[in-house]
Amino acid sequence: MNSIYEGSFGNLNALMEIDLSRNQLKYISPSAFRNLTSLKVIYLHENFIKGGFHLPESVVIINLQRNAVVLNDLRIILRGLRRLHSLSMQGCGLEHIESGSFRAMQKLRHLDLSKNRLSRLQPGALEGPSDKLRNLFISRNNMSTIADGTFKKFTKLNRCYLDYNLLRSIPDLTGLKNLWNLDLSNNRIIDVSRFRRSGIETVLEM
Repeated sequence: MNSIYEGSFGNLNALMEIDLSRNQLKYISPSAFRNLTSLKVIYLHENFIKGGFHLPESVVIINLQRNAVVLNDLRIILRGLRRLHSLSMQGCGLEHIESGSFRAMQKLRHLDLSKNRLSRLQPGALEGPSDKLRNLFISRNNMSTIADGTFKKFTKLNRCYLDYNLLRSIPDLTGLKNLWNLDLSNNRIIDVSRFRRSGIETVLEM
């Protein structure tokens, strides 16, 4: 199976979860999932998917890791997903996150952007998720710059993984009042002064 076309799922509008991971999928029609109005969980990881497709607003968990989606595809796939709790895009080759890409996702709890090619996070790149975000993974990228204020709304974030990047100083951690785990290992850090100024007191592991 390498393609999914409109109508492939017939009238399965009571379907709540679908797992299509570890197949040979390359193409999904833009309207392939549109009639699955009860769908909450979709696993598409470890395929070869290129191109955007629409998902019903009911979806709360998406795993897209290890596919070939680009920024324009992402804009289509994530449009209007206001109920989303968990999004994994590990290993998708992403080089840039456009400002506002996650704007609708104010209920997001888990975001995994690890193993991509991201070099910087500009202001607004993570706009949308706020105090509901608990886990943020940006490990194993090419991250050298994280804009000040990027994390300020993540007041209930528990885990932040920034390991295996190219950071030379600790980024602005203002707002991370409930951080348990901060992983900055395997970077190029020579300046830790911002950690002292951030006011963080609850890190249990670093």
